[in-house]
Amino acid sequence: MAKNEMTTVIVLIPRKGKVRFYGKNTAGEYEIEEKSVASETWFDETYFNQLTLALTEYAKDHPQAMGGKTAVLLPAHTVGTDMISVPSIRKKLMQNSLSVALSSAYKNRDELMINTIPVVQNRQYASYAVTYVKKDLLASVKAACAAAKLPAEEVTYRSSAIVNGMLALHPRVKNANFLLVDVKEGETNFALSVKGRTAGSYAIPVGYEILDSTKVLPEDRLIGHDVAHLAVLNAKEKARAKQLTILLNERGELGEDGKLTKEQLENTRLPEETEKESIADELRTPTITAPVEEEYYEGEAQEAALQEAERLAEQNAPKVKVGQRKPRRLPKFMQRPVPESPEGFVYENFRYIVKWALNLIQRNERITAQGAPETVYVNLPKEYHYLIDMVNAEKEENGIPFHTVDVKEGQESVLADLDLFGGLYAGQYNKNNNF
Repeated sequence: MAKNEMTTVIVLIPRKGKVRFYGKNTAGEYEIEEKSVASETWFDETYFNQLTLALTEYAKDHPQAMGGKTAVLLPAHTVGTDMISVPSIRKKLMQNSLSVALSSAYKNRDELMINTIPVVQNRQYASYAVTYVKKDLLASVKAACAAAKLPAEEVTYRSSAIVNGMLALHPRVKNANFLLVDVKEGETNFALSVKGRTAGSYAIPVGYEILDSTKVLPEDRLIGHDVAHLAVLNAKEKARAKQLTILLNERGELGEDGKLTKEQLENTRLPEETEKESIADELRTPTITAPVEEEYYEGEAQEAALQEAERLAEQNAPKVKVGQRKPRRLPKFMQRPVPESPEGFVYENFRYIVKWALNLIQRNERITAQGAPETVYVNLPKEYHYLIDMVNAEKEENGIPFHTVDVKEGQESVLADLDLFGGLYAGQYNKNNNF
């Protein structure tokens, strides 16, 4: 065991209501164990009470863990990363300048645990990489571990641990710049590494389960872009309020301040909205026209006639599904050819993950300015490794090569849980991301 190697790794996965453990059993072999941590709200008092119980139970079953070093991996979204630049001046004054810049950037600075490390310096300015986490979250996690007699030696986040695992398996990439993509079932984690330091991360809630071999899945049905939809709704509401203001101003119904009241905003309808509601009412109450017959039904004949009328009404009623978005239809020039093989369908679905990887590289200039990624390493099950060759066939379009994360024979099992394996090395790599 290396000098700073952890003996137990604990991963918090609140989205799935689980906590995972990676530690040695009585035979001295590493094994994975999961326990439930049920709570309606993430990281509230109930959650940490449940977490303490789970940790205590694990420590009771694994007494050897209480004498070793423990690393805790937080979800990536709980840890923030940033870049702060200050003018290049004397070192002591520069620290004061950095402190002022941090206070200006984070109004809640007193609530944050912040780590900084210089990454760029010249005669004009110095840039610092910033990593931060909420103090109350950190304190609650450490308190739960201490209560279970598993004191947290290091607390970091999953994306940083994934890079640790990559560096432990392939020390040669320590001074390289790369994007690491860890594809699991139900999630994919992305980590940008600059010379062995995790400089940025992202995660999406889909993994290799989307690699369907029979059809191309619609991307907008896979990942809900809630923030984008909220932005569109807000924009529509603002546009509607502006149209109503113009309409009521022409009618002379606005108050002296020239602003809409809440009642006017809720109760007034634009002409096009009235027309749409009228059409919707017609659709909801369809009219069925039948031949008029001079005939009256009685008894069983009457019952049969009523059942037939109900059947026709149900058949002609509009089929409306509430709360479901229609799949987005792309214009023809943006559509790709329909795959002709199972591998082709799998590849088209895998391209969604490739697109996220390329977007993260192209849209994070503040990170890539520190060191542009030279390679994208993808960790995914071996049966899908052929996809990387298909991606590299479009290397000219992608602009960057893709490679699988390969290991020596006998190490294959660590790739299935690269974050857990990397957590063992939290004391050796990416120390700036530890709290």
